Amino acid sequence: MRFMQLGNGGGFDFDQVSSSFLIEREFIDNQKFDYLKEDIEIKKKYMLFDCGHGVISKLQEIQKKEDLKILENLDFVFISHVHEDHISNLSSLVLCRYFMMNKKTTVIYGNSDTKDFLQRYLKETCSNELKGGVVQNAEMYNLINIGQFNNFFLPKKDKLDFELTTGNHMVIMSNGLIIPNETRYSTSKPYVLFISGDTKAHQVIQDELDEYINKHYAKNGIHTKAIIFHDYSTWKVPSRNVHACDIDIEGEYSDDFIKSMNGYHAGDMIVTKWIDFDKEEDLTIFAPLYG
Repeated sequence: MRFMQLGNGGGFDFDQVSSSFLIEREFIDNQKFDYLKEDIEIKKKYMLFDCGHGVISKLQEIQKKEDLKILENLDFVFISHVHEDHISNLSSLVLCRYFMMNKKTTVIYGNSDTKDFLQRYLKETCSNELKGGVVQNAEMYNLINIGQFNNFFLPKKDKLDFELTTGNHMVIMSNGLIIPNETRYSTSKPYVLFISGDTKAHQVIQDELDEYINKHYAKNGIHTKAIIFHDYSTWKVPSRNVHACDIDIEGEYSDDFIKSMNGYHAGDMIVTKWIDFDKEEDLTIFAPLYG
């Protein structure tokens, strides 16, 4: 697996690409949820973590520069929450893939509030097309939860699920995502990528990451480490700030967790290139890995 940070902008950084990540790894090539079929094909595909301002332009820039078919194979979009800087390019992405590439996009939500909003939003923007002068219903997207995603789109053998974490964004429900590097037995480097989504510092987040590592790795005698991308703000007013800042980070997390945090969503991007989990040299740019 490899990943790239597409942008680091916050809600008011209108001249930047919004905070978003692109993940490349193996998924089941399965658009019809036919999970019992015998000829399941595993392909390298792409997944987005959030889809805000400037994301599509950034993807076009990358695929042109590297001669990749990212948009064509970008089957999955995880939405952490529905603030504008995390979804503003979503409907355009769905429409582009449907009309230009004849592809359906699978949108993944983490909680009931996000689901309810996305159902209304996508129905209004991505459910109809004009054919022969007549407006007709069109199936442009799937809207699913993380459990359905794990069941239908991850390889069965030695399957290690993606898992949600519980954000504390105060004004709106938000989720983070734990993303394993392939499966637990297919790699000699069983790293985990964790992206918090928008949230204040929240002890539950560290507890959920620790529980995941213990359940899937430590109990099986496998030592793993996590790359942590955690929401971060330089505005040191925790009583008003709905993002994590130094004051509440110090009160919620262990020293090891704090040392391993790569704060994102403010300032310069942490990474500007592909990070490959199978290349040790790629991982040296991060804070000490967690675990």
